[in-house]
Amino acid sequence: MSADRRRFPEDALRSYAEAIVAGLGASPDAARVVADSLIEADRRGVHTHGLVRLASYCADARAGRIAVDAVPRLEREHGPTAALDGLGAFGAVTGTASMDEAVARAKRHGVGFVTARGCNHFGAAAFYSLRAVEHGLVGIAATSTPAVMAPWGGAEARLGNNPLSVAAPMPVGEPPFVLDLAQSAVSRGTIKLAELNGEPIPIGWALDPEGHPTTDPTAALVGALLPSGGHKGSGLAFAIEVLTGVLAGGDLGPELINASLTGAARSSSATRTGTVGSLYVALDPACFVGRRAFIARMARLSELIKATPPKQGFEEVLVPGEPEARAAEQARARGIELEESAIGVLADLGAAESVAFPCAGA
Repeated sequence: MSADRRRFPEDALRSYAEAIVAGLGASPDAARVVADSLIEADRRGVHTHGLVRLASYCADARAGRIAVDAVPRLEREHGPTAALDGLGAFGAVTGTASMDEAVARAKRHGVGFVTARGCNHFGAAAFYSLRAVEHGLVGIAATSTPAVMAPWGGAEARLGNNPLSVAAPMPVGEPPFVLDLAQSAVSRGTIKLAELNGEPIPIGWALDPEGHPTTDPTAALVGALLPSGGHKGSGLAFAIEVLTGVLAGGDLGPELINASLTGAARSSSATRTGTVGSLYVALDPACFVGRRAFIARMARLSELIKATPPKQGFEEVLVPGEPEARAAEQARARGIELEESAIGVLADLGAAESVAFPCAGA
């Protein structure tokens, strides 16, 4: 472990996070869910969506953009489908309620398809898709975001980077398949961490406010992300907006300013703050090829992919989710690793909220 990183006991970090969220007026259950979502991201090495997000959640709560005591409400239901209104609750609270609803319907109907509006930033999408895997189901989670990304060919932010996660169970002893990605070249959280660390970013990640390619993370945060894969990432982001912002009845991402920790994207279309929409799907393999056959086929698929000869510079070929699973295993054994820049942000936040940040290794 490098000198600019330290490890912390998971329980101490969870207690800190719960105390911060509870101090905003959230219920113990809500504080636990939010803390769990952030801890899980840090445990899996996805630090852009971990505890460092607490500062933006506090700012949003203080500004009234998060209704800290809201309880998501079921608005519509029909067989395997349901629509929830998050009522502006913490994103993790609405996301957890929505995926649990999808899982319950999948157990009854084979498929659970749930949309939610009135949502806030929900952290890492894998946190929700993995909830389905815990029940032996395939899980899908996606969300719209405020306008932070330039559409293909565009010079300003008009689309969200709209993350998508798909997770599926594997045989006992193997980590589940987990895909979790946003549609931009990188997340704004990655650029924010570069800014905190005083590091430049590569060309191809973002545009500055004038629409020019930039290596300055600060300029990128007030400019626009660029889509991954050009027109492909842009098109997939648009499709997810259809399934979340449009279908779920949420505010449309292109109309929303990003006012979180990662800076405010400005464009002629993004003129206000608001909530977003999200989607949660659970599928029971028993209704398709059967659960036992599904697991066997997943094992075979994994075997075929991992048997690929690695190219120069790689030691092995991994299945999506394996690097994060390895990081999580190490974190459970040795504690969760945080960068000094994130530690500083969290210590300052704790001082402002009268919650002491824990000591490394304590």
